[in-house]
Amino acid sequence: MRVFISNISLLSKRLIFLMLLYMICRVYFFLCNIESFSPIDVENIALSFLIGLRYDFSAIFFVNSAFYIFHFLPFKFVENKVYQSITTQIAILVNVFAMSLNIVDTGYFSFQNGRSGADLIETILFSEDTANLLPQYIRDYWYHFLTLIVIFVFSERYFPRYKSMECKPFRFSFIICSLIAIVYSAVSFFIYRGFGVKPLNVVDAMRFTEAKYVPITLNTPFTVIRTTGKIGIPIRTYFSEEEAKEVYSAYKKYGFKDKDFTNKNVVIFILEGFSQRSVGALHTTEKGYTPFLDSIINHGVAFVNAYANGTKSIQAVPAILSSIPQLTDATIIGSKYAANKVDALPILLRDEGYKTAFFHGAFNGSMGFDKYCEAIGFDNYYGMNEFLEVNSMDGNYDSDWGIFDDKFLEYAKEQLDDFRQPFFSTIFTISSHHPYVVPEEYSGMFNEKKVELNALRYADFSLQKFFESASRSSWYKNTLFVFVADHTVPYSFDTDVTTEFISPVDRHRIPIVFYNPSDSNFCMRNPHVVQQIDILPSILFQLRYYKPFVAFGKNVFDEKLKDFATYYNAGTYTFIDSLSVIDFDGDNISRCFKIEEDSVIDTVATDSQLQYIKAFLQDYSHRMVLNKTSCKE
Repeated sequence: MRVFISNISLLSKRLIFLMLLYMICRVYFFLCNIESFSPIDVENIALSFLIGLRYDFSAIFFVNSAFYIFHFLPFKFVENKVYQSITTQIAILVNVFAMSLNIVDTGYFSFQNGRSGADLIETILFSEDTANLLPQYIRDYWYHFLTLIVIFVFSERYFPRYKSMECKPFRFSFIICSLIAIVYSAVSFFIYRGFGVKPLNVVDAMRFTEAKYVPITLNTPFTVIRTTGKIGIPIRTYFSEEEAKEVYSAYKKYGFKDKDFTNKNVVIFILEGFSQRSVGALHTTEKGYTPFLDSIINHGVAFVNAYANGTKSIQAVPAILSSIPQLTDATIIGSKYAANKVDALPILLRDEGYKTAFFHGAFNGSMGFDKYCEAIGFDNYYGMNEFLEVNSMDGNYDSDWGIFDDKFLEYAKEQLDDFRQPFFSTIFTISSHHPYVVPEEYSGMFNEKKVELNALRYADFSLQKFFESASRSSWYKNTLFVFVADHTVPYSFDTDVTTEFISPVDRHRIPIVFYNPSDSNFCMRNPHVVQQIDILPSILFQLRYYKPFVAFGKNVFDEKLKDFATYYNAGTYTFIDSLSVIDFDGDNISRCFKIEEDSVIDTVATDSQLQYIKAFLQDYSHRMVLNKTSCKE
C-alpha cells in the first residue's frame, strides 16, 4: 500500500508538472505569433487558454498512458533506484519530444496559419529537406531551439522523482488500491476522450472559440495524435451517384474537335511566396512590391479573388499541375494517392506531342518534386544539380536553398530556346523563400524595410530579366504564360507592411494571371472566385483541348460555372464562394460568415451551398480512394 500511494502521488505531481509546461508552451506560441491574432480579443484568448487545458491533458494522457501502468504497480521493486532512474529518464525524453512539436510548430505556424498534424512528423523524420535545411533553421530560429533546451534542462532538474511515503497498512488494501487505480484511470481517460459518442477531436475546438483563436486552444502533440492514422481520405457518400453528378462532377470534356487544338506553348511560373497583398496591381490601396508582375497583370487576365488550395509548396504543385487539392492531413506527394493515375498537364500535353519540363532551382529531391514530376509525365526535371553541371556554384548559389532566381531563370530560358515546339514547362522560383537572400551584385538595388521585401523585389526583378530575354526568342509569341503563387507568406500581413483589415481567408489570397503576348485583347480584371486547381482546366480550354479529362477545378473562362475555392486544415474543409465562407467538418457546418469591408459577419449557409459542398466532397473522395482520377484506360 505504501508503494502504491507513493506512486499515485508521484503520477499526480508529474501530470501537474507537465500541464504547467504545456501552458508555458502555449504562452510562448501565442507571444511569438501575436500578430496573427491581432486585434487582440482578451475574452476569446482567455477562453482559448482555459479550454486549452483540456486539450493539454488529453495529449499528456496519451503520451504517458504507458507510464500510468508503471505507477500502478504495487510491487516493492519499483522503489529500486535503477528502475526509477530509467523510467524517469524515459518519461522526460518522451515528454520533451512531445513538447518539441509545440516549439517547432511555433515557428512553422506563421507559414501555414494553423497547427500541424501528422504530416509534421513525416516532414521532420523522412523529408530530404530536413537534413539540408536544418543548419539554416537552427541559425535563423536559434531562439526556438534555445527554448527547447531550456525546457529539457528544466525538466531534468524539476521533473518529480519517486519518494517513498509512510502509510499504515490496513485491511483490503489490494482491493482499495485496485479501485483507486481504476477510478484514477477512468477519470483520466474520460477527460482525454470526452463523454460524447465521438472522442475529443481537433474540430471540437471551434465550438468553444472563434476559428481565429483555435490554434491557441490546441496543442501540436494533440493534433499530431488525432491525425495519425487518419491521413487517408474517408469515402463520403451523401447522395446517389446520379444525384451527385447533377450538382458536381470532376469529369470534363469541352466541345472542341481535334482540328481546333492550338499547339500553343505553355509556361507556368509558380511564384514562391507571392501574397496577393504584396502585389500592387491587385491590392491598389497599399504599396506593392512587384512592379514587373504588375505590368503583366495590366496586359493579361488577372483574377482579383484567387486562392491557394493550401499553405505549403508541396500542396501547390499537385493542385496546379494535376488539379488535385490536398483535402487530407497527408500531402498528395507523400501519400499513397501519389500513385493514382491522373490527368496531369504534362501527361495530357505530352500525348499531344509536347516536350515537357519542370524547373526548380532548389537542390534535387526537395519536397519530392523530382519524383512527383516523373510520375505525372514530365520528360525532364531541371534542378540545382543540372544547373551546376554547366555553371559554377560561385555567385550562383544562395548558400542555403538553391540557385538565385535571376541565374536559374536565365538557365531555364536557355533550355527553352533549345526545346522543340510545342512545349509545356513549369518554372518554380525560390529566392522569395526564407532565408530571403539577394545576390551581392544587387544588394544595393532594393531598399525596403524588410529583407523579405527585398527578396520579393529581387524575385520580381528576376522575372523581368527573363521576359526581356525571352521576348526576343522565336517561341515567345506562341506561348501562353500563367503566373500563380504557391502560397502566401506571413510577413505580408505584418503591421509594418499592411495597415488594412485582415480577413480569415486573406492568408490564402494569391495572384493568378494568364498572359498571352500575341493577343492584346486577352486582358481584363476578373472578379470571380478562383483557385489553383482551376489552372489545369483553364489552360486546356485556352488550348482548345478536345479529349475528356478529370480535374477538380473549373474553367475560369466559363462564367456560367459556380464560383468556389476550397482548402483544408486539421479536419475542417473551408469553402469560399461569391456569397460566403463555410467551414465544414464532413458532417456539419461549424461556421458560415461573409466579409463586408472591414468586418466578418456570421450568416447561414443555404441548402444549395451545402448540397454543392457535399457533392464535391463525395466526388473527390470516391475518385481519390478508388483511383478514378483519370479518363485514360
